[in-house]
Amino acid sequence: MKVALLSHNQFGHAIAKFLHGQGKLDTILTIRPDKATNISDHATFNDILVPAHAITDINTDGAELLRQLKPDVLLVTGWSQIIKDETLQLVPRTIGTHPSLLPRYRGRAAIPWQILDEEEHGGITFMHLRPGHDTDASPILQQAVFDITPADDASSLYQKATDHAIAILNVWWDELLTEEGTPQDHDTATTCARRTPDDGRIDWTMEADTIARHIRAVTKPYPGAHGMHKGERHTFWKAAVPDENKHIGMPGQIVSKDADGILVSCGPYAGVCHETIKLYCDPTPYTMHERLT
Repeated sequence: MKVALLSHNQFGHAIAKFLHGQGKLDTILTIRPDKATNISDHATFNDILVPAHAITDINTDGAELLRQLKPDVLLVTGWSQIIKDETLQLVPRTIGTHPSLLPRYRGRAAIPWQILDEEEHGGITFMHLRPGHDTDASPILQQAVFDITPADDASSLYQKATDHAIAILNVWWDELLTEEGTPQDHDTATTCARRTPDDGRIDWTMEADTIARHIRAVTKPYPGAHGMHKGERHTFWKAAVPDENKHIGMPGQIVSKDADGILVSCGPYAGVCHETIKLYCDPTPYTMHERLT
């Protein structure tokens, strides 16, 4: 059986590494480097010792490549383009993945949205992709569930989804290749809107807990949360809410700094802000009492 993997991200790289180690991967289709500039979690596959083919679009040059390669199975593990029905028809079996417990959190940026929505349980879903089905609405082959804790951020959820996906592949490989899948309950489905790097802008009038959650949701491997400092975008990857606050300030005003970062005034604004958020960063560029916007 000839297995091809379609991916352009770190999740797919981990899956490829596992399958190659199991002797179950024959070829990789990935994105051309010049088309990968906006993929925050982009990965290359040079260290996976199977043929790797760089494509522009799975439905154009990618489809032609599938005609040539003739894989029996196409495993899709992180690909931003919708696979059209005519492309799906080129492969006897196509399996997709999605980092949520479908039918909830279909669509884009499922991991950030689950953190922002204060979801308590996340998961990974394997689907049987077939013509006539929207990608994230396809029949479910296997799922694994994991907890989302207040300490989790995008990095840790990304890793949990990866680990559980590998566990499914390890245990349920034969079933993934043969079962038809269970139809989704479309009445309970939710769909996530697309996010862009600009959506990472921090609103300093939000409560400190909300800002901290916002930063956790879009930290690496995603573009990060940011504020503006002297006309330049500054990205913040980690934050914490102090146990107590003894500062009063304006939204975004730096009220303290130390070797670990800066303490910034935030929260609902009615002339003053009574909350602060600790941003872990290099404090060198910042001056006491100046404001981030």
